[in-house]
Amino acid sequence: MARFDPGVRALTPYLGRRHLHTARKAERVLGWRARPAAETVVDCARSLAALQVV
Repeated sequence: MARFDPGVRALTPYLGRRHLHTARKAERVLGWRARPAAETVVDCARSLAALQVV
């Protein structure tokens, strides 16, 4: 696909690499704490239901 699409071609150097992203800097610098994923998903669903989006 990268032969035909320049957007995909730009991604080829990243193939096969493992990327680790964390919230450690936000926790350290801002004192911010991430919420558990399950809690976040449930709150999002409740919000969408309250707005009658779903």
